[in-house]
Amino acid sequence: MNDSTNRPRVLLRALGLIAFVAISFLTVKHIGLAIGANHTKDALVLLFAFMLLASSRLAYFGLLLPLSLLLGAYYPVAMAFGMPSYQAVSALLATDAREAKEFLELLPVSSVVIGALIPVGGYVAYRLADAFRFRIHRNKFLVIFFALYTVVVTDPWGFGDKLRRATLEATNERADILHLATQNTWPDASTSPTFDDYDDYVLVIGESARKDYFAAFGYPVANTPFLSATPGTLVDGLIAAGPNTTTSLRLMLTNSVGGQPNYGQTVVGLAQKAGAEVHWISNVSMNGEFATPVTAIAMKADHRVFLRSGLTNNHSLYDDAMLPLLQELLGRPHAGKRLIILHTVGSHPNICKKAAFAPERIPLRDKSLREIECYASSVRATDVFLEKVVSALKQSPRRWSMVYFADHGLSHHVQEGRPVLTHAPVGLEHFLVPLLRIRCDDQKHVLLESPKNGRNLLGGLASWMGIRSSALPPYELFDGDPDAFDPHVGKAIHKDAHDPAVDITGR
Repeated sequence: MNDSTNRPRVLLRALGLIAFVAISFLTVKHIGLAIGANHTKDALVLLFAFMLLASSRLAYFGLLLPLSLLLGAYYPVAMAFGMPSYQAVSALLATDAREAKEFLELLPVSSVVIGALIPVGGYVAYRLADAFRFRIHRNKFLVIFFALYTVVVTDPWGFGDKLRRATLEATNERADILHLATQNTWPDASTSPTFDDYDDYVLVIGESARKDYFAAFGYPVANTPFLSATPGTLVDGLIAAGPNTTTSLRLMLTNSVGGQPNYGQTVVGLAQKAGAEVHWISNVSMNGEFATPVTAIAMKADHRVFLRSGLTNNHSLYDDAMLPLLQELLGRPHAGKRLIILHTVGSHPNICKKAAFAPERIPLRDKSLREIECYASSVRATDVFLEKVVSALKQSPRRWSMVYFADHGLSHHVQEGRPVLTHAPVGLEHFLVPLLRIRCDDQKHVLLESPKNGRNLLGGLASWMGIRSSALPPYELFDGDPDAFDPHVGKAIHKDAHDPAVDITGR
């Protein structure tokens, strides 16, 4: 056969090889983004592994196809939350159908399309390898070189190991919850004279609320007319213990030590040990009695109501739906002390659905900032809700004190050219949340600038209620004294990373 006959075949095979490598490279590039393998050495390993698996029919259907489907599905999640972690796995375990639907609605179309193209790229590479008979897996030298390079130079199991460890940590904690959820291991609880100052202590837990989007804490848009003026004490400086509800509240509402929760010693159990009756009213979904750390804490209350649970999970409910239950409770005759906990849905994504409950929206010309406006308007809805809670308390003949704090904030990301807010932390601002106290006898509006460690929140809540325990070091939330601690510890964020609020004034 002469050269003129071979030349088209050689050219065609060369073009096929170029297409095979190009398709493999483009697919692997996005797989690398999904699993956090962004270094050149990791990319080379992924590229060779991809081409190796694509060149064998057995390897393609046995490994590459299922892996590409898995990574394609994970790609949009990776763009929002990053590598697998305890935070991501615990959030997944705590997610119900409503929250899953809202999460899917927030995924950018581009991420979903790219994720879908990962298994498509794998199939195209396989077909090219089959058509041009690229049998890389039969080249012993390349296979041995690849194996040695992978083991010596890279961490080939990084993604899988992180997923395994994160899943193991979350499932082990579930076992701890099942063991301790029904126990109250506080050794003692005594009351100080301030315990008798008030009859009802109301704790309002906010959701996904950054303090720098509250006008009361300095945001330039007037979205908190009530909190900005009402007599009470605001603390500019509470730093949440975690980036999402589960990881944060498991430390803030239990007597945590060394970054580990203690489900036998919770805010509910402490109040009960001191003789108070505890009520938990929640507008956050309940996935089984002990499905999440927060649910397990709530189930220890003497009385609890979940507005979103099972078949009664009404997705259109906003936090105002808890007000009739609160008013009915406050109207009941009761001789002793009560701790009433209201767990709100607040500014949880999908944010624009929450903003619909604000009495008015913020004027906006730049439509690319719509989600920022929604977030600022959802804070307005929270301001109105807290005003209604205080109004209900004022109608009660009993003396009362209310504390509001948020479990965590959100961070800015750019999706399809517009800023959005997600749970993936960027800077410390993700953890800077509002904290305030309003009492029936407050006369002045006070703003304290004092950083407070969210991991010490339970000690501060104990002092607020006038309760002491030998197992809990004394701690004050509203004394104006700053905590001496590194706020970045345990946050997995760089100290120089900043994520300031977006000012939409006049935009």
